[in-house]
Amino acid sequence: GEIEAQLDRLPGVAKCAVLAREDRPGEKRLVAYIAAAPDQPAPAAQQLRQALSQLLPDYMVPAAYVVLDALPLTPNGKLDRKALPAPEADAYAQRSYQPPQGPVEQALARIWIELLQLERVGRRDNFFELGGHSLLVVRMIEAMRAVGLELDVQTIFRAPTIEAIAAEARQQEQGNALLARHLVPISAGDKASRPLFFIHEPTGQVLSYAKVSRHLAMPVYGVQAVRDDVGQALSVEALARRYVDVVRAVQAKGPYRLCGWSGGGIFAYELARQLLAGGEAVEFLGMIDSTHPLHVAPIPPFTEEQRQWQFLKLHTHYLDHDLDEQAVGVLDRLGSLDAAVAHCRQAGWLPPGFSVEELAWRTAMFTQFGAACVAYRPPPLPIALHLFTAEVAPGKDPSMGWAEVAGASLRLALIGGDHFTIVEEPLAGKLGAAIGAAIDAAIDAAIEAAPANAPRRARSALGPGRPAGRGGAGRSSGGSTSRT
Repeated sequence: GEIEAQLDRLPGVAKCAVLAREDRPGEKRLVAYIAAAPDQPAPAAQQLRQALSQLLPDYMVPAAYVVLDALPLTPNGKLDRKALPAPEADAYAQRSYQPPQGPVEQALARIWIELLQLERVGRRDNFFELGGHSLLVVRMIEAMRAVGLELDVQTIFRAPTIEAIAAEARQQEQGNALLARHLVPISAGDKASRPLFFIHEPTGQVLSYAKVSRHLAMPVYGVQAVRDDVGQALSVEALARRYVDVVRAVQAKGPYRLCGWSGGGIFAYELARQLLAGGEAVEFLGMIDSTHPLHVAPIPPFTEEQRQWQFLKLHTHYLDHDLDEQAVGVLDRLGSLDAAVAHCRQAGWLPPGFSVEELAWRTAMFTQFGAACVAYRPPPLPIALHLFTAEVAPGKDPSMGWAEVAGASLRLALIGGDHFTIVEEPLAGKLGAAIGAAIDAAIDAAIEAAPANAPRRARSALGPGRPAGRGGAGRSSGGSTSRT
């Protein structure tokens, strides 16, 4: 594959193999095995990782590097994968040890040692070079919250050392940046830009937006639901009324940028409608593979227990899309929800504190919000609607029903993949570029539409949405239902 091809070209590497190992249940890591070239010093893990980081995207860079005298072979001369050893501590790119300083760094070090199963970590070690990955970032943030530290997902990717994370936590505490319980800062971005708000889908969560947010230069916020909503008679319209106040707490006046994946697109649509009705401007309204409510397939009449079984499988995939379907299929043979939830916790598919009670209320929330989305009837809006879709099956409506409502205002962009992989790497990069291009085009259109004799201050106010030096990956065409 591409990883082995790039690794094979590096100095000191005679032969190599890369495979995904799961030495701890639920935690897959890419491990590189290298047979060192004769008469050359064996390359170090830090050296190899640094070189590959310049050649490959982050998700393709192996976490560990095991140097062997020779790669093990079967009697037939093929690579003996079963004989490849598990990586030890020195296979990860640890830097010269510097002990954590102060209570915040020491608390972070304890969290890392537990998550990464290491004996010690230094204040300047890199979380991802030590074998960390996206799922562990989520667990790290949960563990940090338990000790009173609040940071967003993107900060961990931007500042992945104990020293840097502690500095960010102290800065946020000093700024008293406590946000409302609905608001989740996903990416800090360029503070000179207007933010993009991603609205939760029927799970009520916003973790699905973490990867696409890495490819956006503007600040990104998620608007999440809360447990108190379970059992309330809440329509899409009622939730959107609340979310108007949430986004205004961050951005008092428009133009606004709103987007949502799956049912989140429905919530974003109604939020845009209410902002427009209140006299505000909406610069960008995006939907990611969101089906018009009238085109959603009927939901089978499951019992409450059946819904909880269905949601348990959905939720484990939501937290880790790389889970093998056969591995998840073992849940059906466990007989009870208690046993299934316990198995998921032990396998690392669910957080340690996840209980059957949490499964019950999360299932109820998912069912309730899903029903609200299906019951919603979106009216036409006087703005462009950007629909980013997964692959569309032959004979299916590529507009997912939205052409009937949006007409010439609909902008279609085919991203590819399926309903779940469209927000995962590598498609998250393509999706982020398409969203960025659509926002750039909206800024340009607003500037061009401004009267030439408008005051300079009024015209310049249209432009701060685009970060300096950052444009879209390509301009979207102006056609009514064109695909880009």
